[in-house]
Amino acid sequence: MLQFTQNTFKPEHQLTIGVEFGARNLTVGDNIFSIQIWDRAGQENFRSIIRTYYKNSVCALIVYDITNRESFQNIQSWIEDCKNQSPKTIFMVLVGNKFDLNDR
Repeated sequence: MLQFTQNTFKPEHQLTIGVEFGARNLTVGDNIFSIQIWDRAGQENFRSIIRTYYKNSVCALIVYDITNRESFQNIQSWIEDCKNQSPKTIFMVLVGNKFDLNDR
């Protein structure tokens, strides 16, 4: 998220606790799009609070950690949660994260 919204990269891993937010405007042709990213992590204890963020979403990135089998096994649950809480027209994208750590 930091790399996309602030053009910075931090090699040290910082856990997301609760929700982190970032925004960036993208210009495509003559159109300006405001992109908001809500990094809500995967912690179960924040799941019910975060459901309100789905309400007006247009797109959802379902991100899993390729170095963590449990993260992969939880994908279906997160997709179902997104489908149940977001508009029917939401566009979902599945993203495998941490490809640079594939050797783990």
